[in-house]
Amino acid sequence: GVNRVGIVGFSAGGHLAAMASTLYYSAETRSDFSILIYPVISMSVVGKHDQGVRRTRDELLGPNPRAALVKQYSIENLVTNRTPPTILVHARDDRLV
Repeated sequence: GVNRVGIVGFSAGGHLAAMASTLYYSAETRSDFSILIYPVISMSVVGKHDQGVRRTRDELLGPNPRAALVKQYSIENLVTNRTPPTILVHARDDRLV
Protein backbone atom coordinates (compact mmCIF):
# COMPACT_ATOMS: atom_id res chain seq x y z
CA GLY A 1 0.00 0.00 0.00
CA VAL A 2 0.85 3.65 -0.14
CA ASN A 3 2.70 4.95 2.91
CA ARG A 4 3.49 8.52 1.80
CA VAL A 5 1.74 10.99 -0.46
CA GLY A 6 3.32 14.15 -1.83
CA ILE A 7 2.25 17.06 -3.97
CA VAL A 8 4.01 18.58 -6.99
CA GLY A 9 3.24 21.85 -8.77
CA PHE A 10 4.75 24.08 -11.43
CA SER A 11 4.36 27.90 -11.59
CA ALA A 12 0.79 28.81 -10.53
CA GLY A 13 0.30 25.11 -9.78
CA GLY A 14 3.35 25.42 -7.53
CA HIS A 15 1.47 28.10 -5.62
CA LEU A 16 -1.54 25.79 -5.26
CA ALA A 17 0.73 22.93 -4.13
CA ALA A 18 2.36 25.27 -1.59
CA MET A 19 -1.10 26.31 -0.36
CA ALA A 20 -2.06 22.66 0.08
CA SER A 21 1.18 22.15 2.05
CA THR A 22 0.55 25.05 4.41
CA LEU A 23 -3.25 25.38 4.65
CA TYR A 24 -4.16 21.77 5.48
CA TYR A 25 -6.88 21.02 8.03
CA SER A 26 -5.29 18.18 9.98
CA ALA A 27 -2.32 15.82 10.00
CA GLU A 28 -4.40 13.42 7.92
CA THR A 29 -4.85 15.98 5.12
CA ARG A 30 -1.24 17.26 5.11
CA SER A 31 1.01 15.98 2.33
CA ASP A 32 4.14 14.15 3.43
CA PHE A 33 6.33 16.23 1.13
CA SER A 34 6.10 18.94 -1.52
CA ILE A 35 7.98 19.60 -4.74
CA LEU A 36 7.53 23.18 -5.93
CA ILE A 37 8.99 23.94 -9.36
CA TYR A 38 9.33 27.65 -10.19
CA PRO A 39 6.31 28.38 -7.96
CA VAL A 40 4.61 31.69 -7.40
CA ILE A 41 5.17 32.11 -3.66
CA SER A 42 4.27 35.71 -2.91
CA MET A 43 1.10 37.42 -4.10
CA SER A 44 2.80 40.82 -3.76
CA VAL A 45 3.59 42.53 -7.05
CA VAL A 46 6.50 44.90 -6.65
CA GLY A 47 8.41 45.23 -9.91
CA LYS A 48 8.21 45.31 -13.65
CA HIS A 49 9.31 41.64 -13.89
CA ASP A 50 6.32 40.44 -11.85
CA GLN A 51 3.93 39.77 -14.77
CA GLY A 52 3.63 36.07 -13.84
CA VAL A 53 2.88 36.94 -10.22
CA ARG A 54 0.34 39.55 -11.26
CA ARG A 55 -1.41 37.15 -13.63
CA THR A 56 -1.55 34.39 -10.99
CA ARG A 57 -2.72 36.81 -8.30
CA ASP A 58 -5.44 38.22 -10.55
CA GLU A 59 -6.66 34.71 -11.41
CA LEU A 60 -6.70 33.53 -7.78
CA LEU A 61 -7.66 36.71 -5.90
CA GLY A 62 -9.23 38.93 -8.55
CA PRO A 63 -8.06 42.35 -9.70
CA ASN A 64 -7.08 44.80 -6.95
CA PRO A 65 -7.34 42.42 -3.96
CA ARG A 66 -7.27 43.81 -0.43
CA ALA A 67 -3.85 43.86 1.28
CA ALA A 68 -5.06 41.38 3.92
CA LEU A 69 -6.02 38.89 1.20
CA VAL A 70 -2.64 39.29 -0.53
CA LYS A 71 -0.89 38.61 2.79
CA GLN A 72 -3.13 35.63 3.55
CA TYR A 73 -2.29 33.93 0.23
CA SER A 74 1.43 34.78 0.22
CA ILE A 75 3.00 31.45 1.14
CA GLU A 76 6.05 32.99 2.80
CA ASN A 77 3.67 34.07 5.60
CA LEU A 78 2.30 30.55 6.11
CA VAL A 79 5.38 28.37 6.59
CA THR A 80 5.64 26.81 10.07
CA ASN A 81 7.56 23.98 11.67
CA ARG A 82 4.64 21.73 10.64
CA THR A 83 5.05 22.49 6.92
CA PRO A 84 6.12 19.26 5.19
CA PRO A 85 9.64 18.88 3.79
CA THR A 86 9.84 20.74 0.50
CA ILE A 87 12.06 20.71 -2.56
CA LEU A 88 12.04 24.14 -4.20
CA VAL A 89 13.33 24.52 -7.76
CA HIS A 90 13.77 27.85 -9.55
CA ALA A 91 15.80 29.30 -12.38
CA ARG A 92 17.79 32.49 -12.10
CA ASP A 93 16.77 33.55 -15.61
CA ASP A 94 13.00 33.07 -15.07
CA ARG A 95 11.66 36.61 -15.15
CA LEU A 96 7.96 35.68 -14.94
CA VAL A 97 8.01 33.91 -11.58
